[in-house]
Amino acid sequence: MVVSPDGVWYRQANSEVIERFIQEHLIGNKVVEEYAFLTILCQKPP
Repeated sequence: MVVSPDGVWYRQANSEVIERFIQEHLIGNKVVEEYAFLTILCQKPP
């Protein structure tokens, strides 16, 4: 699973982990480090 435009790729995306991605990354703007395996620096649109 990838969160774009942040460029963070996550592994082990089951329903419980996806809920954490939503709460911590999408809402809280914090990468869930224990599941992130790749971050590609992307330029955010203006």
